[in-house]
Amino acid sequence: MFGSPDFSPSRMWDSTPFEEQLAALKELIGEGKIRYIGVSNETPYGVCSMIELAKRDPDQYAKIVSIQNSYSLVVRKDFEAGLSESCFMHNVGLMAYSPLSAGVLTGKYQNPDKVPMNARLRLFPGEYTQHNS
Repeated sequence: MFGSPDFSPSRMWDSTPFEEQLAALKELIGEGKIRYIGVSNETPYGVCSMIELAKRDPDQYAKIVSIQNSYSLVVRKDFEAGLSESCFMHNVGLMAYSPLSAGVLTGKYQNPDKVPMNARLRLFPGEYTQHNS
């Protein structure tokens, strides 16, 4: 669903259950291979579900400590419309990526006709436009 401005049940896919993911990561922590875990482009539901699993059974499930999401003056809605509250309440830190909205905030794409075909602006349509703010 990366690049999609809003949730759509028709765009869901089967994924590995949170329990399986967190249990595997807990093993890696136990083996000393990693210290902490985080998620990327997760939803408030996903963050809260993972936090609750780790609270319920900390010996079996790892606790997430960070989230990496796009965040800028243009793309704010995804984090501010629910994730910020979820993360604050559960002490999950934000590691923002694309703070210049893939170059949109630099003026790099003032002429839409000259946007290169391999630019993120074209690869992820709608991700870096005003309707996300």
